[in-house]
Amino acid sequence: MPDLLDVCTSSKSFQARFKKKDLDFNELEKKISGIGRVMAKTDVVMLLQSGEGTISIYKSGKIIMKKFEKNNAESVSKKLIKIIDGE
Repeated sequence: MPDLLDVCTSSKSFQARFKKKDLDFNELEKKISGIGRVMAKTDVVMLLQSGEGTISIYKSGKIIMKKFEKNNAESVSKKLIKIIDGE
């Protein structure tokens, strides 16, 4: 299970980290359709809509999830990290 940091409990925001540093957002977009819908992407960040919440995936290795219950954030971050890092 990835370490999940409570960034802001009042807004139900959480942060997780992945190891991979050469992330290709175009390839990732093909693999995560079951987790969320891509709303936007730049060279630095990909934004997803997932249920009622949003997910920001940064090439720097950070995932920020907003408006998630903690158990859902843990589940989603585990799935994302498995896809990204291939573990």
